[in-house]
Amino acid sequence: MATKKTPATPAAPQLTKMARSLKGMAEAKIVGVNKSVPTFNVDPRIIKVREGFNGRPIDLAHVAEIKQAKKAGAYFPPYIVAVLDGEVYMIDGHHRLWADMELIAEGLPIKAVSCVEFTGNDAERTMLMIGSQGGLAMTPLQLGVKYKEMVNLHKWSVKQVADFRGKSSQHVSDMIALANTDSAIQEMVTSGAVAGAVALKTVKGHGSKAAAVLAEGIEAAKAAGKTKVTPKGL
Repeated sequence: MATKKTPATPAAPQLTKMARSLKGMAEAKIVGVNKSVPTFNVDPRIIKVREGFNGRPIDLAHVAEIKQAKKAGAYFPPYIVAVLDGEVYMIDGHHRLWADMELIAEGLPIKAVSCVEFTGNDAERTMLMIGSQGGLAMTPLQLGVKYKEMVNLHKWSVKQVADFRGKSSQHVSDMIALANTDSAIQEMVTSGAVAGAVALKTVKGHGSKAAAVLAEGIEAAKAAGKTKVTPKGL
């Protein structure tokens, strides 16, 4: 599979002054940031993306849909960003930003995008990203990876994550369990051959033999002309 590369774009304005917020950046007249009550107009070229922060890999088909909608004049909600060490970072809107970068590279004069600033801590930023999902929902496996990050890295309890998400503790525990499955099972889930719920049920029922059971189920499904394993096929 070809590696996705960030679209080439014109050089972004250089940030020369340290600021702790979009308001501060606008008041300091930093190029690329302007106040527009109750949001801020920000040059998309200065918005940075933290590697690994977004739980959803960039889906280029989804990006293409956004580009088409933007060209047609469709409305999109403001980006949600945070200012860290004087730089603007994306919290929610990764696919829209990718689309904007491609459109700029193609010659569309996008001077600024509407942004709302989020001022919570690193754990709260992650939970906001998980909960947004306005355009492209996270898969159970992607949720599990981020829930696991909240518990292991940010030291939140399963109940804290569940309460913040408005979900049950069992849901959070199940998603984390899915994120803890063997890589072979995760590849099956990522490929779409096995649903997350089916994989998790199989792990609970077959333990270390789950990957083999699922592999057999995939072959049986293919033989029957199906593209995905069903519980009845195991």
